[in-house]
Amino acid sequence: MIQPDHKTIVVGVTGASGAVLAQAALRLLEADARVAKIHLIVTDTGARLLAHELSIVTSDAKQLPSLLIGARAEKTEVLPNKDVGASIASGSYPVDAMVVIPCSMGTLATIAAGTSDDLIARAADVCLKEGRSGEYVARAAGRRRHHAGDCVVLSSAKNDRRSRRAVRLSRPGADGIAAGADVSLGRAGKKQSPRSLGAYLQFERKKL
Repeated sequence: MIQPDHKTIVVGVTGASGAVLAQAALRLLEADARVAKIHLIVTDTGARLLAHELSIVTSDAKQLPSLLIGARAEKTEVLPNKDVGASIASGSYPVDAMVVIPCSMGTLATIAAGTSDDLIARAADVCLKEGRSGEYVARAAGRRRHHAGDCVVLSSAKNDRRSRRAVRLSRPGADGIAAGADVSLGRAGKKQSPRSLGAYLQFERKKL
């Protein structure tokens, strides 16, 4: 059984605009004493996003968490997105919640379709199957009819008998810049405390 104060969280980063959201989320989770382990998955386009928006580039994936949070990352393990046989791809592996932040509409469609062709999609599918909390911070949700359909599919998972815990879609920051991002990053956007990012995460500080 998972201990209440030893949470395991999966964080996925895709190529949608808003890398600062991922950075703020990882900082919050690393700093939270209730979180024991973080599994970080970054897609190829997610890596390009981090390079473009945050100027974070590394050939050593193990260094990525520390570069993202600007300090030594004690809890975060990086998993290759191509490794569909990783621990988190199994429902028997204990995970409390998953967030894909930012979540591209392509990734959202893959999760909604249940194709599980990469680790992010597979881990999300496992969370849905096991009734675990999931948060998908989509950038362009609802702007196209087929996008809206994918959102409906995922939102309806809340009504599934096994998915008693929340499955939620969020769309923070109209221009892809995090509302609630760390203003010390010097980027445009609303000047709010990083804690306000918790409003977009199912495992926010008040509910973790």
